[in-house]
Amino acid sequence: MATVESLLGRPVNPTLFTVEAFSQRVKEDSAFITRVLAQPKIWLIGEEHDLPT
Repeated sequence: MATVESLLGRPVNPTLFTVEAFSQRVKEDSAFITRVLAQPKIWLIGEEHDLPT
């Protein structure tokens, strides 16, 4: 993480969810998830259509 933070010049704070927890937060209209989904992303693995809904 330190290497990535150094390259970006800012902290990186990963947040991990199980598929079930992510899906539940989408259904609950979580402000955090809504904001993340609305912002540009850099995909390391997969693509946007791979996200559970």
